[in-house]
Amino acid sequence: MPYERDLMIHPMSSGTASRIAAGQIVKWLLELAASGLADRHDSLAKSVVGHVTQRSSLAVRGGSIAQAFRRLLKRGLIGQQITNGTATLSLSVSGRARLDYYYLNDLMLPERPSEWDGDWRVVFFDVPEERKVLRSVFRRKLKQFGFKYLQKSVWIYPYPCEDVLSVLAERLHMQRHIHVAVVRSLSSDALVRHQFSLSEMVHSVASSARKAAANFASPTAKPVQATFQSDRSDVSPNNGTVGSVGEYEMMPIDELD
Repeated sequence: MPYERDLMIHPMSSGTASRIAAGQIVKWLLELAASGLADRHDSLAKSVVGHVTQRSSLAVRGGSIAQAFRRLLKRGLIGQQITNGTATLSLSVSGRARLDYYYLNDLMLPERPSEWDGDWRVVFFDVPEERKVLRSVFRRKLKQFGFKYLQKSVWIYPYPCEDVLSVLAERLHMQRHIHVAVVRSLSSDALVRHQFSLSEMVHSVASSARKAAANFASPTAKPVQATFQSDRSDVSPNNGTVGSVGEYEMMPIDELD
């Protein structure tokens, strides 16, 4: 598919300062085309330069903006339709892919909280083979976010990320193929915590705090004393082994707020 091929062309890297500035100009030009900017045909280029200059805090020469605009037209990323002397910009399939690439590159997770809440965010995805390019883009973005591979098409992360994953799935048009689970216990808990440099003490404190909060909210609850011993029901006091995946909440990503 042209969209998926064009999206995959551009590696997601920060690049040099000059390339970042040039990329920002291209992004604004593509956004102008997506908005359907219209003006007299003989004034359209000047209007485009004016719009981009207003948005930019960079010292960018108008000639550079005009040159970038002509290049996008020549390459077919931007189109223009002329009717009765009025030119209207539009975005081609390749242009949409390039613009989505910039949006994806800008997409970042929120700053990590100072304390882990003890829950795991597990991402499941089952993307059809004919959309393997978008699947690769999604997987590459998970790696950039810091997710760890758990098993085939399953990745894990310890901090809140649901909102960003929802946006990512929407940008890639894969909402139906991606799901997020908030998992409270995991059979491979110790191994995964080690991958994220999360100690057993951090996990136990978060687990005890969550249990204490739940009991405090219940009018019939008994007092709970915080402890560094695991309070999970799937941990045997005799051998300390961890059982299967425990309680979790699962939701389609397109239903996330």
